Amino acid sequence: MGVWNNLMNGLSGFRAGWLNADTLREQGQRGEFDAFNRWDARKFRYDLFWAFYQNNTFQAMSHAWSPSIKAQFGLYKNTRNIFCPGKRLGDFWGSYPYSGTFDAQAGDDGAAPILTDIPAVRPRIARLWRDSRWNIHSENWTRSGAIYGDSCLKLVDDPIRRRVTMKPVHPGHVKWFDKDHSGRVKSYIIEEQRYDPRRVPFQDINPILDPRALERIVTYNEECFIDGDEVVYRTFLNGGLFDWRKYSGDGTECAAEWRVPYGVVPLVIHPHQEIGLQCGMSEFHGFVSKVFEVDDMASGLGDQYRKTIRAPWVIFGAKPGDFKAPDYQHPPRNPMLPGYGQPDGGYPADQRGREQLNIQTISDPAGKAQSLVADLKGEDVGLHIDRINAEIERDYPELQMDIWATSDVSGRALREARRRVVTKVQGKRACYDLALADAHEIAMYIESVMGYEGAIKGVDQPEDPKIEHSIGPRAVFAPDPLDDLEEDAAFWDTANKAKVAGVPVRFFLADNGWDEAKLAKLDAAIAAEPKVVPAVKPAGDKTPIGATK
Repeated sequence: MGVWNNLMNGLSGFRAGWLNADTLREQGQRGEFDAFNRWDARKFRYDLFWAFYQNNTFQAMSHAWSPSIKAQFGLYKNTRNIFCPGKRLGDFWGSYPYSGTFDAQAGDDGAAPILTDIPAVRPRIARLWRDSRWNIHSENWTRSGAIYGDSCLKLVDDPIRRRVTMKPVHPGHVKWFDKDHSGRVKSYIIEEQRYDPRRVPFQDINPILDPRALERIVTYNEECFIDGDEVVYRTFLNGGLFDWRKYSGDGTECAAEWRVPYGVVPLVIHPHQEIGLQCGMSEFHGFVSKVFEVDDMASGLGDQYRKTIRAPWVIFGAKPGDFKAPDYQHPPRNPMLPGYGQPDGGYPADQRGREQLNIQTISDPAGKAQSLVADLKGEDVGLHIDRINAEIERDYPELQMDIWATSDVSGRALREARRRVVTKVQGKRACYDLALADAHEIAMYIESVMGYEGAIKGVDQPEDPKIEHSIGPRAVFAPDPLDDLEEDAAFWDTANKAKVAGVPVRFFLADNGWDEAKLAKLDAAIAAEPKVVPAVKPAGDKTPIGATK
């Protein structure tokens, strides 16, 4: 049975367990124990979810598994991608975990506010962001995490340039990894396809050729694991040890296996949504069956309309030839069209098929015309599609249009509409913030051990208090000054009502979060205002105030 099952699974394109996050680990009874975390399962999910983002899930030319997906889910064979929200979701999560730009000084504002009492930490983080071009690559990191369910950050130690940079890595290239109890990676294996590094230099190739057309594809592997207080690296080409670095900083040839004097694996892997397994859950995971259902019905509905438009007709009581199309007259030749210089060239495309009817005739005296396509209640199908799309948007509040509406909407109403989105983003940010802070600490630790210029000295481990910091809270949506003014107006209107009701203003302000420093500033501002002295008339003067005598 095992051989037969493997054969059938290979023919069908994927296994059902690959999409099932088996948190109870009960699939082992069916020979699929830990299937969700396996490399082949992860690669399939990543490819499927990226197809959702590209909106080409059902294109067999792009994805060999597309026909088997249709068969496994019982979809119409001509199903096309029509309503998939993958692009919108992916772009949202690429932008909003770290909206805005990263502060050039790694201060306490910007896309990732750095909270620390150690002044030396900020310039090292700022340098890391700048060398990593993080204002560009951070979006790819968070977008990939939302789409795939897993995010990977590799710390690249460059002893030649004497610096460390952060590089997002596709989780599908991480063939294997394991973590310690604190969540740090202990070892990994990376596998990816690359061009053969032993190729002929492009300078020696005829420039009319595309050098890539002459390239050979090879398999690159990289192993990394901790051995005592050191980390061991090995690189392979097509399964054999091979040095991909070529030369070190002093010009000596590098080896395919080498050691570095820091005892931490420079790779950070974290889930987009933690579910208790080694791998996380994608933002797309919950809409798979609903999107398939919508695209299946929408494709069938569209095709039925096309059949209705192009439907053949049968005419009872007529003979062949009774309905003869007029002789076709070519439109004028166009000198801009191909073949204009040829006798039969330069004519626009023949589009008679858009005007002619497909008519069949039956010689029957009871003459009548009848379409050969059944009528379809398209409105009912459309309503069902709309209901499923509305359900998807309830599951994903970030897709709802009222979140983005800003015209003629009060600030309070807009905040209420966005509340679920803000709560969701803040919850998911926790994983990304922790992973980014871990990457910062690993980078500063490696810098210190390797003695790079400007590094904080004496850092013994990534958890060293000398580099302790965290990423602070920040707004999900950019504040709108008009909304702030509206909120301030409502606050002071309430304060005035409290005063009229007999509540001391200072008590009201303190009860609403004002500290003594802020209250003191208010007192000083009131004291600095010029006093308005009311005009006083001399005794016995009956002239109205302001009148000229």
